[in-house]
Amino acid sequence: MPIFGGGRGLTDAELRLTPVPVTGTVAATGGLTDAQLRAGAVAVSGAVTVSGTVTATPTGTQAVSGTFWQATQPVSAANLDVALSTRLKPADTLAAVTAVGTVTTVTTVAEVTAITNALPAGTNNIGDVDIASIIPGTGATNLGKAEDAAHTSGDVGVMMLGVRTDTRASLGGTTGDYVPPQMNSSGDMRVEVSSYGSGGHATTGVAVGVTVTNTATLILAANTARKAFILTNNGANNLYVSGTSAVTSSGAAMGLIVKPGGSYDGPPCIYDGTIYGIYEVSASSQNVSVIEYT
Repeated sequence: MPIFGGGRGLTDAELRLTPVPVTGTVAATGGLTDAQLRAGAVAVSGAVTVSGTVTATPTGTQAVSGTFWQATQPVSAANLDVALSTRLKPADTLAAVTAVGTVTTVTTVAEVTAITNALPAGTNNIGDVDIASIIPGTGATNLGKAEDAAHTSGDVGVMMLGVRTDTRASLGGTTGDYVPPQMNSSGDMRVEVSSYGSGGHATTGVAVGVTVTNTATLILAANTARKAFILTNNGANNLYVSGTSAVTSSGAAMGLIVKPGGSYDGPPCIYDGTIYGIYEVSASSQNVSVIEYT
């Protein structure tokens, strides 16, 4: 150990040149300054009592205790507000959810097999919905009404819409197509009065006389152009008319009776077949007048 000066104490710088082993008790006449303490490392063993604030810069891994926060928190299934009876699949498929709390929003669900509770109030976008069946109800405020139910003022339903067509025309592309009813310019619904046969009004009336006996006699042949006919019994006995040659003056096949001097107006526009007549058994040949309109 180098010795500096005689009879004086060693300076701090001299002490730092070489470690000095010390035995026994060393009394320090003054404390070291902060600058002196920072000038070199001071090894401390045992317990050190520190008063005031000490700033420390830790290195390595430090143990931390107490409450702290981080941006993403780990969550366990036990802490969820709903119990998942079936776990979410990798493709984000929610097979079943048993409600325990409230699920506010489900953002990505590929498949929901059933919804047992009502949708929440407010605006809900549920996308495309396939409805297997609809039971509209039959009450006063329901769109459906029961067959034979009596009308009540204030009943609601679906109005059947018609289409104004000033010129009569078909609105369907082919037979069997759905079409709306049509109205003319006056608001009247268009209907067709069937003319049967070829349609339209009769333009010709031909009067002929036919001799009829007490056996079935053809009065008019079938004619698809016929619009109507009128026949008159000019005989002294009852005349029986029918559309078949099997007509009789009595029994089950007895025809329609036309009294002597009476007339029969054939139903207009609906029958264009044959007309047969027969007189009573005791009658002789008699005359029948007939007009056929075509």
